[in-house]
Amino acid sequence: EPPAPSGDDEDDERILELTDGRTVEAKKLEDVLKKHLDSVAYVMVVGSKKPFLSCMLTLKTHGSEAAAKGADPKSVPNPFDLAEPALNLAKKVGSPATNVHQARQDTAFRANGLLPGFSAANQEIGDGAMQVRRFSILTSFFTVATGELNPDGSLARLKIKKGHKHIIDGMYNAKKS
Repeated sequence: EPPAPSGDDEDDERILELTDGRTVEAKKLEDVLKKHLDSVAYVMVVGSKKPFLSCMLTLKTHGSEAAAKGADPKSVPNPFDLAEPALNLAKKVGSPATNVHQARQDTAFRANGLLPGFSAANQEIGDGAMQVRRFSILTSFFTVATGELNPDGSLARLKIKKGHKHIIDGMYNAKKS
């Protein structure tokens, strides 16, 4: 039995507590999001006891594909360049982005590329309290070597949460756009 969600800095948010007191497994939401976001390598939903749920995601890049095969992501040329699924999405929506840093900043990639996937995922999720309302594209790789992934490939949730606290805080402190 996992510990009850607290929403504090020591809560890994594997179980998310919604504003109405209900709980949901983060992995269930993450699986739905990944199904609708082919250009995403990893997604982590956060927001226990917050007014809405948010997520951090990493895009599929040359580096993330190397890491998925057990290699050091920085050992490949241009590790931050978008891999085929993300690059195809950028081209499809008229985004000039060819790497994760550009994609993170590009309105076309975010609004026309990723948002439709979030809309489809949220429609499948259905329950408004469980829908993901904000996202942030991370410019890093999740790997076992860096501690963001466990040896079984699952997210090391607490390590990710602590390492990206400023990003999480930013999603909750940002004005609605």
